Amino acid sequence: MTTSAMRRLVASVLGAMVALAGVLVSPAAWAADGPTVTVSSASRDGGKVTITGQGFAAEGTGVYVAVAPSSVQEFYGNSDKFVGYDPNASMTESASTIWVYPPAMKAVGSKFAQGAPMAADGSFTIEMYVPAFEKGKDYVVLTTKAHGVGKRDKTNDTRTTVTYEAVPASPAPGASESPSAPAKPSTPAKPSTPAKPGVPAKPSTPAKASSTIKPAPAKPAATTPARHRTVTKKVCTAGQSKVTAGSLKWGLRTSFTSYLRGPIANGSWKLSNGAEWDGSAFTFPLSNGSFDPATKSGTLNYSGTVHMTGHNGILDMTIANPTLVVKGSTGHVYMDVKSSSMDGKKTDYGRVDFATFSTSTSGNVKIAGSSVKLTAQGAKAFAGFYKTGEPMDSLSSSLTLSTEKVCHDVTVDAVTGKIISGGSGSGHTLPATGALGPSTARGDLAAAGSVAFIVVISAALACRRRYCEL
Repeated sequence: MTTSAMRRLVASVLGAMVALAGVLVSPAAWAADGPTVTVSSASRDGGKVTITGQGFAAEGTGVYVAVAPSSVQEFYGNSDKFVGYDPNASMTESASTIWVYPPAMKAVGSKFAQGAPMAADGSFTIEMYVPAFEKGKDYVVLTTKAHGVGKRDKTNDTRTTVTYEAVPASPAPGASESPSAPAKPSTPAKPSTPAKPGVPAKPSTPAKASSTIKPAPAKPAATTPARHRTVTKKVCTAGQSKVTAGSLKWGLRTSFTSYLRGPIANGSWKLSNGAEWDGSAFTFPLSNGSFDPATKSGTLNYSGTVHMTGHNGILDMTIANPTLVVKGSTGHVYMDVKSSSMDGKKTDYGRVDFATFSTSTSGNVKIAGSSVKLTAQGAKAFAGFYKTGEPMDSLSSSLTLSTEKVCHDVTVDAVTGKIISGGSGSGHTLPATGALGPSTARGDLAAAGSVAFIVVISAALACRRRYCEL
């Protein structure tokens, strides 16, 4: 074989070896680039395990991590199956899901009770709870891209089996035991002395036959008392005036509305039923209500719906028809709320006591609400973005009051004088209010026993100066 032929043969062999090496090495190199998760062994009694992640995307939205039964195949839509799920807690207060946020989202992620930082190289270390070992039940650690991105981008999806510590091996029979010395033969016991025959027992006296118990006479069935006659009358709430116009202005929380429309959430909102956005806050038109300027108390109902979405639909929250209930220096905001959890599960919370606030009033009539804070119900309904007591934006409402008083039709028992229906004061007598002195309605109405007398009394009571407890 010539030298050139030999060179060509060696080159072809080397080329084949390089190609083969590429086939063998490439998959391993590719696998090393993907995310990996390791989980420490769990105690058979359950408890915390250490979860370490490597190779995750250090940019974007971060990842969610959860422990779930091995039967759970998808992260999104299964939060109620995660270990540690609490239906009474918001996702950020429940240990069932941890959001591992990237460095760029530290300002937001650090506010989450169940948030944990990710390093710049895409690694993280967290601890999560696993149940005690139970034969036939296996668990896995799931990861996915957070805020709904993982629904379409599966590059950070992992599934790692939770392993429990092995049962300690039992020592081999007699392996460490020395042979025991043979037991000494026991000394035979002495024969016992035979017992003397006992005195025969006296025959027992036969018990006397018990007398027959006579059944107690049955109690007569209770009879339903005859219904009293009733009358319907109109009772006016002294001091409470109808509100004819007004609006509520509230921006919820500026950091939230800015985040929602920012590049991370990439969201927006739709307004309906009269709600508007003035550039800094939502406005809701008044539907109806009543207010007493003297006591600075009343109930104000507004209309309007705000539907907010972000993170490819995972953030989905609707607030509607707010109500302000004001009593002196304090107030509450009630709203209809729907929202979705961190894994996209939607919940209709219905009417929610959403927030509390401190009240000041001025003019005719302007209500300013400061120190607005989320209630426990509000924090849960707010998709877990904020904790109970978190401060929100201040609110305000301007009202136009009517000279028309607020009156109610109530049904009153003609004998007792108690309100039967028509207000929250059912079961109580109509109170006397104001100029005619202390109330004697209960005694007078009970003693009168006639409809005519009740009508006369009710006319005097209808619009006195104190609030009718309805």
